[in-house]
Amino acid sequence: MRRTASPFIASAPSPYTVYNSVLNQQQDNYLLLSSPFKFTLPFVNLDVITSYYNWNRAVGSNYSDTYSRNAASASTCSKWVAGNLGQNTTGVLPATSPACNGTQQVAYANYIANVLNPSDLVKPNSVKSFINEARISSNFDFPLQFLLGIYDERRNDRVDSTEGKVNNNTGLVGDLTAFPVYWWRYITDDIRQRAYFADLTWKPGLPFLSGLALNYGIRHFEYNKFTYGGVILNGYGDGNFIGNPQYAGSGASAKGWLPKYNVSYQFSGPYMVYGTISKGYRPGGANVIPQGQLPPSVAGQFLIYQPDSVWNYEVGAKSSWLGNTLILNGSVYKENWANMQTMLRTPNNCCSYVGNAGDAQIRGTEWQLTYRAFKGLELTAGVSSNWKAELTSNQASDGVAPTNTQGHTGDHLPYVAKLNGAFDIDYKHPIGAAMALFRINYSYTGSSRTSLRPATADPQGVNIGGFGTVNLRFGAEKDGWSAYLFVNNVANRIGILDGTSNAVYNQGTATTSAVVTQYYTDNRVQTTTPREAGINVRKEF
Repeated sequence: MRRTASPFIASAPSPYTVYNSVLNQQQDNYLLLSSPFKFTLPFVNLDVITSYYNWNRAVGSNYSDTYSRNAASASTCSKWVAGNLGQNTTGVLPATSPACNGTQQVAYANYIANVLNPSDLVKPNSVKSFINEARISSNFDFPLQFLLGIYDERRNDRVDSTEGKVNNNTGLVGDLTAFPVYWWRYITDDIRQRAYFADLTWKPGLPFLSGLALNYGIRHFEYNKFTYGGVILNGYGDGNFIGNPQYAGSGASAKGWLPKYNVSYQFSGPYMVYGTISKGYRPGGANVIPQGQLPPSVAGQFLIYQPDSVWNYEVGAKSSWLGNTLILNGSVYKENWANMQTMLRTPNNCCSYVGNAGDAQIRGTEWQLTYRAFKGLELTAGVSSNWKAELTSNQASDGVAPTNTQGHTGDHLPYVAKLNGAFDIDYKHPIGAAMALFRINYSYTGSSRTSLRPATADPQGVNIGGFGTVNLRFGAEKDGWSAYLFVNNVANRIGILDGTSNAVYNQGTATTSAVVTQYYTDNRVQTTTPREAGINVRKEF
């Protein structure tokens, strides 16, 4: 996409053009060090893995729209007047703010256009992690096989959010500390988790059940997390104001057991059926929410959010036909999701936080068919369908008045498409000592929505997906070397991956729809990468 010099128009005439005076930037540095050690001992194998990674990333995004759509707001203008026309950047506003007159309202609009805008929301973040894992597995010929292990991780995360004034000539953010009215927030996490796990597989070898295998796995986890952060909201442009820095910290911990049960049967031919029941979880944590952004009577319950868990039930089959020419694999599954973690917003849309709300259920199926037409040529088709992925209870939290943007029983889960698919053609042919290869891939991303509720209830949601892309690759491999010519997104398909609307709206209640008061621009979306072509050269050691 290209940037033009015409900022802030009501709509864009083409999906290939962005009218934006802010040049979005991204920096990404990633360091990964890993040392796997393998030892073969009498009757057992020992694997020890130590790894360290350090990820530093900074992303900038245009914040000008947020300010501009408040240029005519009487309430934010009154805060600007009460803050000495935006000069008070460190103190606390008076308890009452005078109403703006017509002259002040015009001056406030000019203040946004010339002092605040164009502005950039910069989010530097970092992750440092040190991980150690050890596994002992059996290597003898016996009906009972085992695996035992231990996992340990120590991780430190930090996320900052800071506004900066953008240079009109370059579109780049300048000195963040020099911005006269700014919005700043940071959150740090210190995480320590440890797990012990065991996996047992027994093949009884009974004459009448020779292909039977029984598997049982168990995992015990321990998790501790401490979150600390601070915030200043000198938001004369968006209506949020916390003059003096606020700091908060809280911790969370959890421990428990995660079982897995699997039974499979291998028939005399290349056919196998299986059934699995397993439990998974995501650890809980702590939020840093500025004081005053939630009602005092309920703010405390949102400092800590609890783990959520999923029970997975799956049955499936794997088969090979016509001398391994045709391979068909498939499964049907059901997932019960309890105490679901979800991203919530404060009533004034100042800040996001994580909370537990509602239960959900997912039911679906996955199938893959591979056909080897002749030597070197392989055709593969796959499809997955989630015919049910919805809330099974209302997304309501104790003490918080329900709004129409909260999910209701039966709402389809966001970002979960009902249908996805893919089709691949792979061809390999020897040329001398090298292996030439050709691959064409088509993938379809089904339609979904970024919010639980329909647009009439939550106008900030966006419809995404519903597109297909084609990728090509041609090259050769020899002696660990490989070279490829590739073209990704051959048709230059513009598919929407994520987004939000720029709607300004009043939230509805549990029985009334939300009311949109203004759309400032078109939806802000993240799209697929445009068509790209290149050469990839790789060497394996």
